[in-house]
Amino acid sequence: MEGFERFYSCTRGYPAYINSFCNIMSTDITYNEDEIVKEFHQKLEQIAVKWLSIWSTLTKQEKCIVTMISDRRSLKWSELVDEVDFSQRTLANYLSKLKNKGIISHSKKEYKIDDHMLSAWLKYRKEEDGFYPQ
Repeated sequence: MEGFERFYSCTRGYPAYINSFCNIMSTDITYNEDEIVKEFHQKLEQIAVKWLSIWSTLTKQEKCIVTMISDRRSLKWSELVDEVDFSQRTLANYLSKLKNKGIISHSKKEYKIDDHMLSAWLKYRKEEDGFYPQ
């Protein structure tokens, strides 16, 4: 049961992630909670393949915005303005593009990464490599 609960928390119940994760797990292993987490991290890039593809299409500035939000979990407009080295109008354009791609969302006056799998992949890459993917 612990393994199932951990599996569900890793995939957040999204059918596409559940299917992807299930398809790459070994059928001859009974997973416990720790093994699920280990397997999830080892196979994260295969599960998050959609986001790897989208990530590669982002500009340096868009990646910068996403990683700033990832570092702090959420940022307000004023915090983003203070952090970036481009105009407010340019920032607004980048944010609009990122929202349209389903990467970030804006609610309660805060910008957040909209997808759990993208967020998990970014955090894992930073922890493993010491920096975000380029």
